[in-house]
Amino acid sequence: MRTNSVNPHIRNQCRELFFRQSFINDFMTCGMMSLYRWVLNIEESEPFYAAILGTAGHAVIYQMHEARKFNYTYAELMQAFEKAYREELAKIATFPRVQAAFSSLDEQFADNLPYYTGLLQGYQEDKQNQFFYSTLHEQSFVLAITDEEHPDSKPYIFTGQIDQGGYYEDGTFALRDLKFRDNKFRPSRLELDLNFQMTIYAAAIKYGNPACPKCKPYYITLPSPAPGESAIQQLHYDGPCPTCLAKIGTPYWPQKFVERCELVWLRDFERHTKDQFPLEIIDNQMPKIPNPKGKGPKVFPRKRNPDYDSGYKTGDYKGPRFLKTYRSQAQLEVLISDILGTCAEIRQGHFHRKPGDHCNFWCKYAKQCQAGIESQVQDIDLTLAATYATEEPF
Repeated sequence: MRTNSVNPHIRNQCRELFFRQSFINDFMTCGMMSLYRWVLNIEESEPFYAAILGTAGHAVIYQMHEARKFNYTYAELMQAFEKAYREELAKIATFPRVQAAFSSLDEQFADNLPYYTGLLQGYQEDKQNQFFYSTLHEQSFVLAITDEEHPDSKPYIFTGQIDQGGYYEDGTFALRDLKFRDNKFRPSRLELDLNFQMTIYAAAIKYGNPACPKCKPYYITLPSPAPGESAIQQLHYDGPCPTCLAKIGTPYWPQKFVERCELVWLRDFERHTKDQFPLEIIDNQMPKIPNPKGKGPKVFPRKRNPDYDSGYKTGDYKGPRFLKTYRSQAQLEVLISDILGTCAEIRQGHFHRKPGDHCNFWCKYAKQCQAGIESQVQDIDLTLAATYATEEPF
C-alpha cells in the first residue's frame, strides 16, 4: 500500500517551492488543500465573493493613505469602492457564485455596497488611522532564511505583501495587516500572538528585502535528468534590484524590528445605530406618581439606568478595531523555527487529507479531493504557482 498518493516527480519539485503565509496556513488546515492550490495549481471551483470585496476595500484604503485624505464624502467612498470592485472583477477568469437571494452579481453587489462603504467611512474617521503614516504601502517582500541545523540546504524563501508599515505620530514603528473577514474568523489573543503571518512579515521587515516584479524569485528549467523523465524547475532569487535596494535603510524599508504589530479588523468599524441600554428605566421601588401625560392611572417614576454608562452608545464602533501583538527578536527566533519545521514537511512532499469543517465551508477543492486528482497529475509548472505579488486581504 502506498503511503503517499502524490507522484514522486512532484514530490521532488516540492524542494524548489517558495512559501507564502497563506500557503502555510492552508497546509496546517489540510495538506491536500494546500497541494491543490499552491503546487498543482488546480483552479478553484469559484473564487470567494468576500475576497473580491475585500480586495476592493484595500484599494480604497490605499488611496486614503497615499493621498493623506480622510474626509471623503459617503458618495465618494461608494464610487471609489465600486470602481475598485469592477476592476478586480475584470481580472478574474471565473466569477463567484451568485447567492440564492439574488438574481445577479450586480444585485448582490448593490446589497453589499452600503455596508462596505460604511466600514470605509468608519475607517477614515478613526483618529488612529489618520495619525498613522504608511511608508510601506502594499509592499512586496522576499525573506530568505537558512536552516542553521542544515546550513548546506537551500534557504527557505518566503514572499508576501505587507498591507501597511509605518509610523504613528509618537514615533512608534508599526506593522499593520487589514482584514475584512467575517467576525467568526477573528483570532483570539493567543492565536494572534502565535500567528504565522505576523511572524513572517515582522521578520521580513527586519531581515528581508523589498521586492518588485523585476526582482521576485523565479524558476529556470533544467534539462531532463534522463530520457523520458520530466524536467526539473529550479528556484532562484538574485536579491533586490537597484530600485528596491535603494529603499533599504529608509522609511520605505527601514530594516528594523517592528515595535508593534496590529491586525486592523475592518468589520469593527461598523457603528451602532442605537444605545445598548436605555437612558432611563422604571423605578418600581418608589411610590407611584401622577401620570406625566396628565391623565390615566398613576405610574411608577423613572430613574437613570445604572447600566447606561457602561453600554455602547449610538455611533460607537462595534469592536476594538485594532488587535495588537508583538514580535521581539527572541520571539521571532522561536516562532520562525516552528514555521521552518512546517516548511520542511512541505519540502518533503508530505501532503495528506485532514477532514474537518473546512471541507464543507471554505475548501474549494472538494470535488478534486473526492476524485483523488493528485494521483493523476504527473507533472507541474511551478512558474504558475501562487501569483507572486498578491495576498488574501479579505
